[in-house]
Amino acid sequence: MPSHALSHGNYFTFTHRNQAIADYLGTNGYTDALEAFRKEADVSNELERKYGGLLEKKWTSVIRLQKKVMELEAKLSEIEKEALDGAPTKSKRTPGEWIPRPPEKFTLTGHRATVTRVIFHPVFSVMVSASEDATIKVWDFETGEYERTLKGHTDSVQDIAFDAQGKLLASCSADVSIKLWDFQQTYECVKTMHGHDHNVSSVAFVPAGDFVLSASRDRTIKMWEVATG
Repeated sequence: MPSHALSHGNYFTFTHRNQAIADYLGTNGYTDALEAFRKEADVSNELERKYGGLLEKKWTSVIRLQKKVMELEAKLSEIEKEALDGAPTKSKRTPGEWIPRPPEKFTLTGHRATVTRVIFHPVFSVMVSASEDATIKVWDFETGEYERTLKGHTDSVQDIAFDAQGKLLASCSADVSIKLWDFQQTYECVKTMHGHDHNVSSVAFVPAGDFVLSASRDRTIKMWEVATG
């Protein structure tokens, strides 16, 4: 930076500071000190009027920023404690408010092996569960009633997913297949996709619903066209 620019910047800074000090002395009635300071610092009345209240404004800004910093530090401390404790830290929150406790609303039984996944329908009051017993079950979560079982896989069902409208359900299994189920009328399997060489562990629809993605222990991710399978 050119030396003349630095000199101008320094002058600008000193001028602001001197005017702010003069304004502070005048505002608080330190008349004698103000007159002496004016002579020593070469401060004019015109500049005092121009920069009146500057020191007070700067000080108010500093206080406001300090308060903001303290609030952010408090929030950070609370978040860190939450992360360590694994729970909300607000004093009025008791474990009973955020950990599910008996008595439960419903207990849904029917699978004959470990339940691997539970999802809710995006529109209707039903939920769907997948299990290592190779079945998918549909439940009404408002009444707790069992509705139906979808059979077709020959090994553990690892994951299930709805499209955005809930018209199709995708499932994947350790039998290395991905299945699409009609969830509007028949609840039948409408397509079965083969191509993975190992356990298919996860399945998901793309947002538009025209493709399904699957992940497998064969170290691949595959994309499938819904319309053709």
